[in-house]
Amino acid sequence: MRCLSALPLVLTVFGFMARPVSAGAFVPDPRSVQRYGPAYRYPQEGWIVLHIEGEPYQRGCQHGRLMAEEIAAHVRCFAAVRSPKAPADGWKATRTLVDALFLRRYHKEYLEEMKGIADGASAAGARFEGRPLDLLDIVTVNSWSEVETLDHALAAMPTGLEALRFPQEGPQAKAEPKPMHCSAFAANGKATRDGKIVFGHITMFSLYPSGFYNVWLDVKPARGHRVFMQTYPGGIQSGLDYYFNDAGLLVCETTLAQTRFDIKGMTVPSRIRQALQYADGIDKAVEILQEGNNGLYTNEWLLADIKTNEIAMFELGTHKSKLYRSSKNEWYGDTEGFYWGCNNTKAVSYTHLTLPTILRV
Repeated sequence: MRCLSALPLVLTVFGFMARPVSAGAFVPDPRSVQRYGPAYRYPQEGWIVLHIEGEPYQRGCQHGRLMAEEIAAHVRCFAAVRSPKAPADGWKATRTLVDALFLRRYHKEYLEEMKGIADGASAAGARFEGRPLDLLDIVTVNSWSEVETLDHALAAMPTGLEALRFPQEGPQAKAEPKPMHCSAFAANGKATRDGKIVFGHITMFSLYPSGFYNVWLDVKPARGHRVFMQTYPGGIQSGLDYYFNDAGLLVCETTLAQTRFDIKGMTVPSRIRQALQYADGIDKAVEILQEGNNGLYTNEWLLADIKTNEIAMFELGTHKSKLYRSSKNEWYGDTEGFYWGCNNTKAVSYTHLTLPTILRV
């Protein structure tokens, strides 16, 4: 197939899954279903259900064609959030930042998919400031987590002046508080009624952008596992980080104190999408998330494997990590059967450090 020619309010979004369930009785009104080749979309109780499939560029084209209007609106939203008084100028500067730091830090497969999204959306009429959307627009939308955590990551990096004292040195400004938080849990064994997995995630996010996270994306790639995620128009990743795949792997995250930025590392959107598409269990998912980590959007990942009834908690900093597994009876605080994430670092190797040092590990 070819592609043819904020306000600082907070919204809570909750995702929950105990275990795979059989398909419900919902059948979309045939008149509400839009199709493009093998892809389709339809509304369901406020969600947009989007199915795409095939090779990276083709499935991207499908995504872009079926979501063109929403993708253009999402780009306008991100531009307005970045620069409320001059969205076009803010978007131009953000594109330059993403081009310099992140564009080349995605795996080729996902760059091809994003190219398809841009081409498909543009062919269907998506525009920003009168011009067709391009690859960099879609990469920028997918790199929001990198952009928004970069300042804190740079603040955690040494400049070489730390040991020096200056006669006119003024007081240091306090870091701005993190405006958004999330919480999650994974439970099994003694912590659940039947011993099977219960998995939950809650996100608090700015009101304007959160309105775009009503897409339930079903990706059936030519290679790898079928991936399901809550996401946004133009997304190759979740963003609110709630996923599962057809191998029975469940993944979500909560953010931790931001660690250093490794400019040579791969973006988290690329790594998490690769993990869900190519991992059939916890070991492989952890390996993919850790390999080439650039450190941005520092997270505590919660994982579960329906096949083995195993849950895990993986704290991943730029250079340090800690994995807890139910199969090894590794529990934090003796909470057998229960892992949780709520923006607090738990690893023992961090506990002796003061907060400023934690931010710089």
